[in-house]
Amino acid sequence: MARKFIMADYDATLDITIRLGDAIPKNHLARFIVDVIDRLDLSAVYARYGSRGAPPYAPEIRLALLFYGYATGIFSSRKIEQATYQALPFLFLAGNLHPDHDTIANFRKNFLPEIEELFVQILLRAYAAGVLKLGNISIDGPKIHANASKSHAISYDRLPKIEAQLHQEIEPLIALSTQAEKGIPLPEGLVINEEIVRRQERLENLSEAKVVIEKRAQERFEIEQADYQTVLKERDEKERILGRKLPGRKPLPPQEGPRDKDQSNFTDPESRIMKNSNNNGFEQHYKAQIAVDYNGLLIVGYSLSNHPNDQGEIESTLNPIPAQLGTPVAASLDNGYFSESNLKLLESRGISPYIATGRLPHLLNLPEVIASNMEQQNTKQTEVQSNADSFVEETPLLEIEAIYIGNSSIKTSNRGQAEEVSFTEIQDKLSDIDSTKNQTSEDYSSDNEPSVKFKMASKLKTEIGQAIYRLRKCTVEPVIGIIKETIGFRQFSLRGLQATTGEWNLTCLAFNLKRLHKLTEGEWCSSLITPTGC
Repeated sequence: MARKFIMADYDATLDITIRLGDAIPKNHLARFIVDVIDRLDLSAVYARYGSRGAPPYAPEIRLALLFYGYATGIFSSRKIEQATYQALPFLFLAGNLHPDHDTIANFRKNFLPEIEELFVQILLRAYAAGVLKLGNISIDGPKIHANASKSHAISYDRLPKIEAQLHQEIEPLIALSTQAEKGIPLPEGLVINEEIVRRQERLENLSEAKVVIEKRAQERFEIEQADYQTVLKERDEKERILGRKLPGRKPLPPQEGPRDKDQSNFTDPESRIMKNSNNNGFEQHYKAQIAVDYNGLLIVGYSLSNHPNDQGEIESTLNPIPAQLGTPVAASLDNGYFSESNLKLLESRGISPYIATGRLPHLLNLPEVIASNMEQQNTKQTEVQSNADSFVEETPLLEIEAIYIGNSSIKTSNRGQAEEVSFTEIQDKLSDIDSTKNQTSEDYSSDNEPSVKFKMASKLKTEIGQAIYRLRKCTVEPVIGIIKETIGFRQFSLRGLQATTGEWNLTCLAFNLKRLHKLTEGEWCSSLITPTGC
């Protein structure tokens, strides 16, 4: 007997009448977004509209389309317009209207400052309802592809060659123009003035690119010079403590001026060529930053720059955090943010910093370095002092710091079996070593204090330090993964640093809406958000 299958009746399906209220349940993200927008203060948006002209689409409609689009991975204004015909949530958000893609794109481009204010309003709403409780935060940032191709860029070493070539092309064109004035016919299809203007515009673009490259080179030199001075200072400090020169060559000073491979892009000059994080290639990128709250996994701060390095981005990332939320208790950051100035910045804001000092987990023969000292913990003070002196004389401070930074526990095998040595014991031993070199508190000077990196490594090895830093893996890093992988935001639609910063804010706002929808189970009107109810 032949197998029977359940078949679809497509002709009958086409005659089905669908009620949007049934197709889009009460706790759907689209309805949640409508409820949120209904409770936002849009007076700044309405103030931008004049009294003349045909009636425009209400800002609520276009905001809803953009918020839902960026929360679900549809960023193109053309695709959003198409979705108002084909996707039920977009049809609902548009109120059965169909704004043109130009209308949506222009609204996004022109109202970015007002949308930034809405980001703050949503955070304050969540805070007032108790959904957001600002405590510890973590900061990190992905590279986001610019709306530009690296093939439309020029390197510094090619600038003089292209300029010389254009000048050589302009000269014969001027000669042909002179011949044309004398009545000599020109080659068919050749318009002299257009060709000359095109090359002159190209020369102007090259001059602007040269200025941009030189300005960036100067910024890079200032940063590298500061880092160079820091490295020299740390090196001199270690040599003074050891009483001898460190092995190896001293670091070379940075070179001032542009490098041959420095580039400027013609399509989006404010974007920069940066190394891809997932391969060895290079692309036009912007560097985004977010500050994520540990409790609700909401983005409370953001920033965008064209700096490949993270060290100068902490302050701009913290600035958007509304003052009404209070001050974060602690902030965890990876080693790309570590610098003495960043530590002082966070501490000046009342935030306890937990910044990784480097990637040193695979160092090293720690048991061989300090096992002999650890065995002497219960001996007399004179024996401890003797062992400590030999330890300091034989072990460079660099090794001690590297050991201290890179390992949370030690396993010694002197007696034939593994024995774990706690971090506290290591700290006590290093304190003993320090006390033997500085006999009294009066002899202990500020010049002999451990380095800033050593202090931060010590802080990270405490129980609370490990707990706070460990949570980065389940706070800021998953948020970045959701934005890039789940939502699919990997490239900006706008160009220029100011516009892309606004678009990054829109992306963070859309993520927060998606997260709040999850936290409140889609009930914005519930007592979780407005205690008095709707």
